[in-house]
Amino acid sequence: MIRFSLVGPLRTGSSLLSRCLDDHPELICLCESEINRALFGEYYLKLHFQRMRKHGLHPFDIMGLLDRKEQDSVADFERWNDEAYVLLKKKYGKPEAVGFGDKSPDFYRTPVLCDHVISEHRLIYTSRDPRAVFRSIQADDTSQIEKDRRWLSFLENFRHWKQFLRRENVLIMKFEDLVSDPEQWMNNAHAHLGVSPSDRYRETFPRAFPERFLWKGVTERANEGVSFSADKSDRWKYDLAEEEILQVEKSDAVHEIMARFGYLTWHEMASVT
Repeated sequence: MIRFSLVGPLRTGSSLLSRCLDDHPELICLCESEINRALFGEYYLKLHFQRMRKHGLHPFDIMGLLDRKEQDSVADFERWNDEAYVLLKKKYGKPEAVGFGDKSPDFYRTPVLCDHVISEHRLIYTSRDPRAVFRSIQADDTSQIEKDRRWLSFLENFRHWKQFLRRENVLIMKFEDLVSDPEQWMNNAHAHLGVSPSDRYRETFPRAFPERFLWKGVTERANEGVSFSADKSDRWKYDLAEEEILQVEKSDAVHEIMARFGYLTWHEMASVT
């Protein structure tokens, strides 16, 4: 079994990517099973249970997969993956699946698990212009405290994973690249995971349990192929005031992210145009 994990921070396109990967006939990509938070650190069983119900599992199946698993054990984490892989191949009608993965922006909260997946899994790290991420978070219908928490989570995710991004088993995928040239970048992702290219994510067919993807467009149009909107990359330029943009850029952490992934500053963009 090919083991893989999507570990990029929130609002960077990882849900979109996980849906596209899961459409591949040889892959099963969970979208935040929260097994990492159930077995490590927070021991958040309720959230894991809620998520796996969205993945189509019966309560007996969910509890059965957790049965006899020790907390803080990477061996039992992988044993859960092995057993879930066998169960979900049948449930999703994908007997030919050779790859099994999950996505979570929260792996970084558990260093022992991070050390394990960076050594044993093929990883994809999604990135996005921090100003676009900030704009997306600020548009949420939630409290400012929660918005601040999500923004700090975005920064903390990069702070942890930046030391690993040059490793051969890590593919960096920028949201802007994915939506502007999906064919090339999905081919890159498939090659990185060791499966043949497929454009099945473009096709119309029934998706099993679409609510598992945490992406509103999939739930509303479950049977349709994915459509990519490159214009989403630039919304922050029109929705944020210049003062907000410059304030975001003042952060040393944001400056480091922008430099690492090649995003121009507001003043640099102005000088180019």
